[in-house]
Amino acid sequence: MPSSSSSSAAIPSPALHNGELMALLSHEFRTPLTSIKGFAETLLRYHEALPPAEQQRFLRIIIEQADRLSRLVESLLALSKVEEDTEALPSPSSPRTARALPLKPLVEKVWTLVSGKHAPANPKQAPKRLVWEASWSQWPQQHPQAPLEVWADADTLEQILVNLLDNAYKYSPALGQGAGQGTEGAPITVGVALQAPEGEEPLVSLSISDQGIGLSPEQQEQLFTRFYRASTHLTQSVEGTGLGLYITKTLVQRLGGTIAVQSTLGQGSTFSVALPLATPAKQQQALRHSIALGGIGGGNVPAATLAEEPT
Repeated sequence: MPSSSSSSAAIPSPALHNGELMALLSHEFRTPLTSIKGFAETLLRYHEALPPAEQQRFLRIIIEQADRLSRLVESLLALSKVEEDTEALPSPSSPRTARALPLKPLVEKVWTLVSGKHAPANPKQAPKRLVWEASWSQWPQQHPQAPLEVWADADTLEQILVNLLDNAYKYSPALGQGAGQGTEGAPITVGVALQAPEGEEPLVSLSISDQGIGLSPEQQEQLFTRFYRASTHLTQSVEGTGLGLYITKTLVQRLGGTIAVQSTLGQGSTFSVALPLATPAKQQQALRHSIALGGIGGGNVPAATLAEEPT
């Protein structure tokens, strides 16, 4: 399958100059503002002549476009915070708040949030399912010395998972809507693997696969750039600002990881995120860093703990 990836070698500086960014922002804001103004003016001038159903339709459009503006503002604030935090980091390594995080419980927590947000209003439309690949149950036997934990900041990792699972849900087909169709929604499959190249830091690779509309090779090349949205008739009805995957990529790189996509148009997409494995060496390094910054703190850190550090 065609694939596109982003390297974690360095966090890129913002790809757009101020003039280009302002032009993009103007374009993004203009469409909903034009709709709100146009429909509000029509209601104001012709409300007595418009049937109640038509007035209700216009009001719904105004609310939808206002919600779109709100999402755009929230995404821009998130983008600003991400880039501000990135500039404050001396390198793309894990932030100081990183710790060992069990991966599966966090995925389950985020899935509960995402599926609840998108709970189908139509009772005949089945919710989509999260399916675990066998790799999760096989991990303890295949990697007995490597607990299934990643070394990451909890809030950052949760935001990454929210963005990816939310996209998988939104762009997956809704099944179970008509006679003869299945009673279960389209599955989103989650897999895990260990990447341990010789002489390099071991990574946990998390994959999230959907059965959605898929992406062309050209679309994949631009997928992680700011304000990019694949332009097809199937994506127009899905809310979005074109910032989610750019923010996701930046957050992954802040954790010292990589993100990649494999996709076939019309068949679905798989997003893979590789993050550092929570090794004992990493935990000892974090402990030493904490002590160096704040001192032992009156004996809060046992001396035996320090003696366990590998040399």
